[in-house]
Amino acid sequence: MNTKFSILLSLAILVFVTACSDNKAVMVDSHLCKSELPFTKLEAGAFTIKIFEPNDAIHPDVWQGPLCISNAKTGSICGFDLSLIKSVTPDRNNSYIDVGVFSSSSSWSYKIELGACISKK
Repeated sequence: MNTKFSILLSLAILVFVTACSDNKAVMVDSHLCKSELPFTKLEAGAFTIKIFEPNDAIHPDVWQGPLCISNAKTGSICGFDLSLIKSVTPDRNNSYIDVGVFSSSSSWSYKIELGACISKK
């Protein structure tokens, strides 16, 4: 019984350490960014932002998602599985973007650090 407890405790610690580590791959889903669907492209310094499935090809105001960020300096790409995107606004220094999303009568805003690909609600 003590051996089973040790194994479970070790697994719990491993899961906790992995979840809390600075692992940018957690935010990345390579399938999201390889889409052939239409997208709107924004440039923010060294970053290219693709917002997939606009509601209008010329003057979109809502995107189905996802949102993908490419870093020209490092070649890294990260994807965020967001849907019903209403706005994407970079800051003056191109260090983060504010992403507005909605669902029915509710709305949320996410702040995404471009260089780290970290999202904060």
